[in-house]
Amino acid sequence: MIRRLYPDLWDYLSSKARIVFRNHSLPRWMVFAFDIGAVFLTFLFSYLLRFNFEIGAFSTDRALRHAILVAGVYSLFELIYRSYAGLIRHTTIRDIFNVLITTSSALTVLLIFTLTGVLSSLSEIFNVPGSI
Repeated sequence: MIRRLYPDLWDYLSSKARIVFRNHSLPRWMVFAFDIGAVFLTFLFSYLLRFNFEIGAFSTDRALRHAILVAGVYSLFELIYRSYAGLIRHTTIRDIFNVLITTSSALTVLLIFTLTGVLSSLSEIFNVPGSI
């Protein structure tokens, strides 16, 4: 539709897309950004789901701080295990294993943060609710 209505715009966007996706794959930084964004948004969605989509039932400030903590821990392990570095169209068992290890490591560290926060009365930022 856009191609027929705006052929010059289509050609311009196509040429820009070819530059960005030279090798027919997403740049690694873009995959990394999508992964971290997905973790952040999914965590916030889980907060909403946990409180039955009632925004007033929880502190949005605390939810955002928890989401930043979770995204930070996940991004650290994603950088360590380089789970974003595989080509999406050539995903192998090794790439899937890297994602599994990244997610498991981040979960373990977040559980340790939560347990330590509960036992030692640290800041509430470390007390991520277990139901989320």
